[in-house]
Parts: sequence; C-alpha cells; structure tokens
Amino acid sequence: MIKDIGKSCFKETGSSDLIYTSIRNQSDEFIKKGKYGEAIDKLLTIIESKNATAVDYNSIGNCYLTTKQYGKAIKFLKEGERFDNTELLIKLNLAHAYLLNDNYSQAKSIYKKYQSQNVTDSLSWSQKIKLDFENFKKLGISNEDFDRVLKLVE
Repeated sequence: MIKDIGKSCFKETGSSDLIYTSIRNQSDEFIKKGKYGEAIDKLLTIIESKNATAVDYNSIGNCYLTTKQYGKAIKFLKEGERFDNTELLIKLNLAHAYLLNDNYSQAKSIYKKYQSQNVTDSLSWSQKIKLDFENFKKLGISNEDFDRVLKLVE
C-alpha cells in the first residue's frame, strides 16, 4: 500500500517526468560520446519502468544496431512500433536491423514502402539511409547490400 501511494505521489507531483527526462538526457550524452552500452542501460531503466515512449524504443534500437546486437534491435524497434506505428525513424531503423541481420527481403519491403516520404521535415528517407550507412561504416559495420539498398531507393 505504501509503495502504491508513493508511486501515485511521484506521478502527481511531476517528479517522475523530471527524472525520466534526466535519464533520457544522460542517455543522449552517452550516445554523443559513443558509449552505447551505457546509453542502453539508461534506456532500459525507462523501458522497464513502463514509462517509455516510441522515441525511447527507437533510441535503444539504434544503440543495439551500433553495438551489432541486431536481434535485440529488432525486438525493441517492433515494441516501439506498437507505441507509434507512424514513426518513420523506427521503421527505418527496423529496416536497417533486418538488413544487418541478413534478412534483405524483409528490409527491402520497408525501404521501398517509405521511400517517397521524409523522416523529418527536411530530411528525406533516402538521405537518412545514406547518412546512416556512412555512420555504420565509421563504426565498422558493413553489409554487402548497402549499395543495393541505395540504388533501390534512388
């Protein structure tokens, strides 16, 4: 009973929002420094507390991609889709995860489906793919199908 009352007070005062915002900011800082493992730990705290957003799931999925944990990336990105099925960054990262997990056909269908859309107000789907592939290469992540995907979405 005390635990439930404590949780209720924590939410009603807005303290929980501040704490989760702080954890998200810490995660973002770890990502900027290339400390993806630490970022994953922070994001898991939010997810396990049932306070995650689609953006949190996209962030952890992206961290798992950069640490070559493609199965986990797929798992969390699919969960993120349930929160917001219209978030194209999740769709794009999911396509990347399938591609890097040697499932070109699944990745291809996603890449093709959204190729005419923008992922942000000023960044096209194909531009984002190019940027992501360049970043993957910098991180030592390569795939023989990168060029094939780029030709597909041109």
